[in-house]
Parts: sequence; C-alpha cells; structure tokens
Amino acid sequence: GLARITVPAELQAYLAGNEAERFYVAPFVNYQSPDGLWRKYRFIFVEGVPFPYHLAIHSDWAIWYYNARMQDDPAKLAEEARFLSDFSTVFPPRAQRALAMIASRVGLSYFGLDCALLPDGRVLMFEVETGMIGPNRDPAEIYPYKGPAVSRIFRAVEAMIDRRIASSRHDSTELGKTHNAVSCA
Repeated sequence: GLARITVPAELQAYLAGNEAERFYVAPFVNYQSPDGLWRKYRFIFVEGVPFPYHLAIHSDWAIWYYNARMQDDPAKLAEEARFLSDFSTVFPPRAQRALAMIASRVGLSYFGLDCALLPDGRVLMFEVETGMIGPNRDPAEIYPYKGPAVSRIFRAVEAMIDRRIASSRHDSTELGKTHNAVSCA
C-alpha cells in the first residue's frame, strides 16, 4: 500500500482503493541521486559495526532489491560490488558518523538498516529492523562479490556469539567463586 501522494486527486483515488482504517503518513524526502536514479543501501550492524549487505538502484523512488533488477545492468552490479567491498568509498565521513550515531542510539547488538544517502552526505533512514537477516541467496555467477560480503557479516555474528559465550562462562565461574567464598565465611 505504499504510495506517493502529490495532489488531492491522488489521495482520493488511493483512499477509494484501500479499505484500511488507519494509515501511516510521512513527508516525502527526495533522495534521488544526481544521476536521476534512486539508491537504497542496506547495512547489517553487529555490535555497532555497519556491514554493507546490498545496494538497490532503480529509476523509481519505491525501491526494493527485488524490483531494482540489478542483475540486468552490469554498471549497477559494479556499483554494488564497490559498495560491498568498501562502503567508505560511497559514504563520506559525515554519513559514516551518522551510521555510528544510529548504531549508538539503536543500542542493539544486531539490527539492519535500510537507508539512502542524500547529496549533502546526510543519511535518510527508511527502516531499522531487528529481524533483517543476511542470507546469500543470490547466484554467485551474477553476484560474485556478495559471498565475501555476507561471509564478513556471518563471521562478525559468530565472533559476537563466541564472545558472549566466553563471557557467560567467565561470569558463571566468577559467580561460583564468589558464592563459595561467601558460603565458607
């Protein structure tokens, strides 16, 4: 039901074709890139560190990875590969600071972010989601760069889990020592 309403007649048509009782309304922010295309970036954050997961480039503002048809355009694939290889080549320092601030404010060990990069370097957030997963379902013959990017995310998640397990074991051992010391007193 996502729609961009620009004139009253569009609103009337939208409401006539939609039976919902409530709607989420937000102002439209023009995030179109200087080349006339629209870009949606996805990051997976692990312990505050942003890992690029994908880039969707489309001629329409209502963009999802599946409707961008990235596989049909070698230039789009090359741009996505550069982004996944090193997002700092795409996101200037101002945007990187914004990502760090988002991570700090969200405060979760794991979450996903869909966003756009505005021409002045600001980050436009579309969605923060705790259930964004990063599978590698895309065919390697079309997207050879995705496997390494997804592997980096998986390794970061595994390292986070390993640290938590080790910390939990350490805490349990320390708790047992404290408990024994107290009970001997």
